[in-house]
Amino acid sequence: MKKQYYFLLAFLLLGLSQFALAQVPPPPPVKPAPPLVVAFTETKAQPVGGFNNFYRFIHQNLRYPDLAYNLGVEGRVYVEFVVEKDGSLSQFEVVKRLGSGCDEEAVRVLRTSPRWAPGTQAGRKIRSKFVIPVRFDIRR
Repeated sequence: MKKQYYFLLAFLLLGLSQFALAQVPPPPPVKPAPPLVVAFTETKAQPVGGFNNFYRFIHQNLRYPDLAYNLGVEGRVYVEFVVEKDGSLSQFEVVKRLGSGCDEEAVRVLRTSPRWAPGTQAGRKIRSKFVIPVRFDIRR
């Protein structure tokens, strides 16, 4: 008679363990790592047409914020961004602020920038970081 109880107990434990295992949720999916962004590349990213044309573009499209103009604010805003593999600019971040609307204006102009020639590493296009100073000078 005791053998029947042991058999029944073992059967119940096995059945409960299978039920408990079936209730465990699956692990969350692993997100792929974002593409690598490199600060230093073999061939540096640069604006198509060169930096002189790029700064001419900024100068022609930059609008001095009214608040900054009225307060006489002058200086440089440093904006960090990523040059993507296709040459577009993304992930803008102001690393040195000037305030009075200048930071937002610098990012706005850079967002409208023409595509760049991306940096390369081992002959392959690569995402790379870049920092650009945008100068605000009332006398311009």
